[in-house]
Amino acid sequence: MAHQTFYRKYRSQTFDEVVGQTHIIQTLRNAITYDRLSHAYIFSGPRGTGKTSTARILAKVLNCKNREDLKPCLTCEICSNIAKGVAVDIIEIDAASNTGVDHIRELNDKVRFMPVECEYKFYIIDEAHMLSTGAFNALLKTMEEPPGNTIFILATTEPHKIPVTIHSRCQHLNFRKLTTSELSSQLRMIAESEKIEIEEKSLTTIARNASGCMRDAISLLDQIYSFKGESITYDDVLTILGATNIAQLYDLVALFFENNSRETMQKVSAICEEGGNVVQLIKDLTAVFKQVLYFKMNLTDYIEADETGLAQIKTLADKVEMGRLKNYIEGFANMEMELRWFSNPELLIQSKFLLFMADDQKIGRAHV
Repeated sequence: MAHQTFYRKYRSQTFDEVVGQTHIIQTLRNAITYDRLSHAYIFSGPRGTGKTSTARILAKVLNCKNREDLKPCLTCEICSNIAKGVAVDIIEIDAASNTGVDHIRELNDKVRFMPVECEYKFYIIDEAHMLSTGAFNALLKTMEEPPGNTIFILATTEPHKIPVTIHSRCQHLNFRKLTTSELSSQLRMIAESEKIEIEEKSLTTIARNASGCMRDAISLLDQIYSFKGESITYDDVLTILGATNIAQLYDLVALFFENNSRETMQKVSAICEEGGNVVQLIKDLTAVFKQVLYFKMNLTDYIEADETGLAQIKTLADKVEMGRLKNYIEGFANMEMELRWFSNPELLIQSKFLLFMADDQKIGRAHV
């Protein structure tokens, strides 16, 4: 039997299983309970945060004949068909490959037909911002006066590209990025279910590398599991992700803040020689700078670190002034864009470190 990927196997099936989007779920629960459902929604937010999954769950809740307390049974024919993507009344459209006006005109011709097996007919348009201007214009009238048993859901990562005329006819729900702790918790649940032995700091590292995206986090765990099996070490995770050990990262930042150019270069070279991914290293450094900034602003509640990590961040914060820190954050954030056009990433990050330290030495001499 073919391996089923983790992100498909552990895709949310009920409102209770959706992670980190409490405000969205409560809004939809109240809309159903108090009969305030909108005929059209825009689900916007970063990729992999649950937009399409939530749309499918809403379709199950409204159409399941055996639901209890807004929880679909997941076993009836309708629930099974929706989960498999074969329900005739739940139409999912990939706007990235169906951008033209002809596809929307075809939708308009069929939208007037009554549902075949469900109470509500759903049109879930993924990547809705990819529709052409003509397609949006063709959709406008239908969204303005849809049949009473039809619900439109426009899922998008770029809501600003959807015309204001469409926006005004929809209820807009904004999905947020997930925190590292939320991602780690879900990964822990999957690891326990799959009987995978993995350390907590390994799960945290995977979560940190997912940039707030649940799908990416689960896919990374699946990738590492495929390589190492049921016993995964911290070093395995660092090797596969090309990530940097957090202790090495703090050491590098400390050397940088101390203006120790020789040892900073040696540390960067060592990280790269060990297989560290420069793009990921820049992201990790920027994340550390952000944590130091939070500490200096007395915003420790926003720092996701244990007591040991918090103590290390305090040590780093004592080594750097706010003005320098601001320059570092801006400089390393811009470096992510510069990497697209730079053929030697290691040289770029080394030169950036040296230029910053040279500027800091000039400023230091000027104050003397």
